[in-house]
Amino acid sequence: MKCQIFTLCEYVTNNDGRLTIVNTIDNISVEKLPWRTYFGIALKLLITSQDTCKSLTISISQKGDNPHTLFESTTPLPAKGSGKFLLAGNLKGFIFDQPGVYSASITSDSGEIIAETEFSVTTNQPTEQNNE
Repeated sequence: MKCQIFTLCEYVTNNDGRLTIVNTIDNISVEKLPWRTYFGIALKLLITSQDTCKSLTISISQKGDNPHTLFESTTPLPAKGSGKFLLAGNLKGFIFDQPGVYSASITSDSGEIIAETEFSVTTNQPTEQNNE
């Protein structure tokens, strides 16, 4: 199994076997936390007839001193032998409570990490100006 595309984005759709990916994301900059957001996960895998994986787990975790999983979902793979597998998933109302580094990963049913990407959540708090 080979991952050709794995990214977070503003929106993704599968149009008859073609992924439409809008604005990939590696940083989410917000005014204040907690922040409710909407984003997509785009995945394209090439599956060979030798692959025995029957399902994939998608997870989003916060890294750092207090690592924890924020989201996890398992999706079955089609029973066909080989070919491409496209996933276009959009998460609505996802809440980030803290700034930091996060990880999105795709794991096989045997526990093998197929793809992983990191992104950060930052606040852009206005700085106080010195009026002298």
